[in-house]
Amino acid sequence: MTGRLITCLLFFSLLGTVFASYEQCRDEPGFEKCADDEIERIITVLSNDKWEAEYRTKMNECIQIHC
Repeated sequence: MTGRLITCLLFFSLLGTVFASYEQCRDEPGFEKCADDEIERIITVLSNDKWEAEYRTKMNECIQIHC
């Protein structure tokens, strides 16, 4: 739970940085694609964290039932 909270906080702080930088750098070539790629990477990490938490929950259930 703590890891997910930290990840969410990092995501929102990075998102704020991206939007602040966008105001200053929006005319720079390639900036928008770079920002989009970074946001996509973070969303993927958050999805992986959710999958990992579900996996651990199911594995703990199996251990409790069968061990």
